[in-house]
Amino acid sequence: MGFRICLLFIMALLPVTNAQLTMTIDDSCLVRPKYGPPGHGRARRSPCVNCDVLRPELINLNNSLPQSIAELGLSDVVTDVEELCDYDLIQFRGPIGPIGSGGGRRRRRAATHWSRVGRVTNLVYNVTHHVNATLGDREQFFAFDFPALDSLDPLEGPLQSLLQTLEEFRDRPEYTATNAEAMPSLVEEFQSMLDSFNCSNSGPNCGLTRGEDSVVQLDEYWSVVQRFGFEYDPAAGGTRRRRAIRFRFAIGIPSWRGFRIFIIIRIY
Repeated sequence: MGFRICLLFIMALLPVTNAQLTMTIDDSCLVRPKYGPPGHGRARRSPCVNCDVLRPELINLNNSLPQSIAELGLSDVVTDVEELCDYDLIQFRGPIGPIGSGGGRRRRRAATHWSRVGRVTNLVYNVTHHVNATLGDREQFFAFDFPALDSLDPLEGPLQSLLQTLEEFRDRPEYTATNAEAMPSLVEEFQSMLDSFNCSNSGPNCGLTRGEDSVVQLDEYWSVVQRFGFEYDPAAGGTRRRRAIRFRFAIGIPSWRGFRIFIIIRIY
């Protein structure tokens, strides 16, 4: 197995104020972190974002995890998000491929680092409790993407197969800063989650399958999330040298809870 790491933005439906409802229904499909469009009414539009709502969240991410972002080769995302300024509203659903293949009235330059990826399934790791406490309630997530998650069969087997790969990621010296800054308890908390599948101990996840639910909560730190999204690839178009190693890095944006940013580790 190898890795490719991305950032992911996600959207889900949370309560919103009347003002937010008015904006979403009457004016645009724009969403911001922690809320999305209403789940009812004829005027509901497909969720979308633009450069202005993404830029501050990417700056916050860079400020929250500076060592991780630099070590994973994602530092240019704050600059490269400006490619999206020529596209008015970017929907999470749409043609798979580079942003700009549909929608957007102004197209003065190509968004070469940004592509829609369709519906994606990830094992999401909430690392908020490991990040600097001065950040308040700002959430931080990593996510793991590997083909076995798409199965509706019991989750225990695919998750067990991931343990060795996570141990390797933890032990690789080139990712020392990321593990120390963002995921100091990655393997321990993953093993604790795996214990919840132990039927002999009446584990709460005994026999659990992914089923057809778009979100399956495994414990307080881990969940399986399936959402539409798009991604940022720092090496798009050959403008940056890809690392010839097992762990590769990019940034992605799916739709869950308004939207969220995930640093995705894609496993081959």
